[in-house]
Amino acid sequence: MKRGHFFWLPVLLWMAMPTTADTDAETFSFDRVNGVYSNPNPDLEPIHQGPMTVQLRSPANRVELRENRLLLRPNEDGTHNAWLTLELQGEGDLEADLLIGGMTSTMTDKVTLPPQTLLLEGRIRMDRVDGGYRVTAVDLQGEVRLEIRSQLAEGLVTTCSRISILVPLGASCKELERSLSVATVPMPESGTTFLLSDDLLTDSDRQGLDTYLSR
Repeated sequence: MKRGHFFWLPVLLWMAMPTTADTDAETFSFDRVNGVYSNPNPDLEPIHQGPMTVQLRSPANRVELRENRLLLRPNEDGTHNAWLTLELQGEGDLEADLLIGGMTSTMTDKVTLPPQTLLLEGRIRMDRVDGGYRVTAVDLQGEVRLEIRSQLAEGLVTTCSRISILVPLGASCKELERSLSVATVPMPESGTTFLLSDDLLTDSDRQGLDTYLSR
């Protein structure tokens, strides 16, 4: 995905969101959820480019969640359509294994996640339980894409060009740098549960969720 495409993601998803006239929908924002998180070695999808495969790893990272917004709309079957907006930025270590024709080259670099807005859409269940709210994934989008910036792409393209002398790669090397500007993270599978802990919610947050769920 080209970097410019990130501009259109908010537009496309907001077009699918309920309008303000939809009285059943309700918006929540949880200030205590914002903060700094670390997720060593997240599950990153490999990048396939022609005969090449690039496997990315991030053994150490730091992501700051700056803002969050959750829009819920109830369904008759007890599930909820959910639109989650996240504003974040971060940094971390990045490792990449470039595999071409049985040959592997490993490179490391620092990576930054520039300030960006992620929009996640899906269908969930939400139940009040001891200690918080149990959120169950029913039908989520398949993946989320993070814009990343590093010098790793340039090094991998150079390595790719050298190997292309031995292994015909066509235009794959030219496409590789663009592919490395995005990290693809798979979303949880259907049935996965999370706990939105009471510790992350204010009294007002809990009251708002309880009122919404009691309808």
